[in-house]
Amino acid sequence: MPRALRGVVLVGSVGVLLSAVAGLYLSLGADPSPQWGAFGYEVVIAASAIFGVLLGLGRFRAGSGLCAGLVALAWFVGTGMGRLPFHSSPRGVVTDPWFVGRVVAAGLVAGSGALGVLVRDARAWRHLIVGGMLLAPVGVFVVYWFGMGGGWLGSAQTGAAEVIKNCVLFVVVLVLGGMFCFGADAVIRAFGYGVPAGQPGAAAPPTPKGAGRVSE
Repeated sequence: MPRALRGVVLVGSVGVLLSAVAGLYLSLGADPSPQWGAFGYEVVIAASAIFGVLLGLGRFRAGSGLCAGLVALAWFVGTGMGRLPFHSSPRGVVTDPWFVGRVVAAGLVAGSGALGVLVRDARAWRHLIVGGMLLAPVGVFVVYWFGMGGGWLGSAQTGAAEVIKNCVLFVVVLVLGGMFCFGADAVIRAFGYGVPAGQPGAAAPPTPKGAGRVSE
């Protein structure tokens, strides 16, 4: 992983580690009794943050992108589950300052890990762009469906309108499902170019221009 990206990982990991230490203290001092569930998740977050610090210091030369992704995932899941006892409903966790701050840190660390893999081979960016273009409409539809109820497609109709709605919904889901499959495959291929040469799954080296031409 390039030095600049390791610096981002180091700063984010140190910040999360300090917040985890504070979270351990607050979990034990919660009123009216200690929140042992939250305490356990803070332990996991602290442990993963230590791995993040080591990654930022350059201790993990192999699998650095995967390590960054797993550290960020631990922060996201651990904070989301650990903050539940402090709210009456899961919706409160989304706006919790602890959750928001750690999600930002997790995004920076995961993004640094992904970028560190993608910069290894310029061919990866083409597949990533294609995958992003295919996945974007899927994300828009998911937000539209769950955030706005799906509009006409998500509401009950009567008579022939219900049949038409179901047919349209079937076609939309079928098309978006195909876009999701091809888009996810393109993104996976993009990260495949970051596998070091000689390791399983490594992409073939680029063919030099003019290779294979028969000279006259």
